[in-house]
Amino acid sequence: MLALQLHAWHGGPVDRLDRHRLATWRRRLRDLNAVVVYDRAAPSGFSLEPRQVGDGHLTRPPMDGEGEIR
Repeated sequence: MLALQLHAWHGGPVDRLDRHRLATWRRRLRDLNAVVVYDRAAPSGFSLEPRQVGDGHLTRPPMDGEGEIR
């Protein structure tokens, strides 16, 4: 979904079904007050986590092993 959202933000064509999927996904993130976080341990490589101060619009900046933004 992140790749599709980036594609849409940059003006790429997005069909009706994908627009609906994006809207549903963004609504879910908003309702959960969550962001997408890179998670090496997750099967997909990403997980949803509660939003924290400093998070981006949809994602959390990558952190190094000591909690500092890379």
